[in-house]
Amino acid sequence: MRAGASIGYASRAQVPMFYAYTDPGYGSYKAVREDLFFGHILLMVVCLIFGCVHLLAWFSDFPNHTEHLLWRICSVAITVLPPIYALPVLLLRSVLPQDSLELSPNRKNLQAMLLQLIVFVQLAIPPFYFIARLFLLIEMIISLRNLPSSAFMNVTWTTYFPHV
Repeated sequence: MRAGASIGYASRAQVPMFYAYTDPGYGSYKAVREDLFFGHILLMVVCLIFGCVHLLAWFSDFPNHTEHLLWRICSVAITVLPPIYALPVLLLRSVLPQDSLELSPNRKNLQAMLLQLIVFVQLAIPPFYFIARLFLLIEMIISLRNLPSSAFMNVTWTTYFPHV
């Protein structure tokens, strides 16, 4: 291609830089909502598995009792907080009607109160989750200061894998 040659983009369809999804109809919006619903469930399952991996160190040795106790608390926190964060939204999404015009005034007040509770929970939980994850990361690094002597022994891999 020659230097300075330009390509004619006028004939090609382009997506604007700040593209936002436009809803052409109720049916497609419903499909997007269902995809988000299953995405939230998948995210919650992955967070539960990640938290359970940290719970495997429940009976491990730690340099002192305080660090061991904090590890247990933070492991439980990163296991339990994601479902607490996601379940109210997932349950209310399936229970509450999508069209608020169908609701009576009492149900609208209840819906508004529930939505305020959800917003409060979703704003309060992420800082605790972040602090627990940060502590676990820091504790993993500081635990390297007190390794057992067997960690410094050379492993003769040929006894375990003869083909090496």
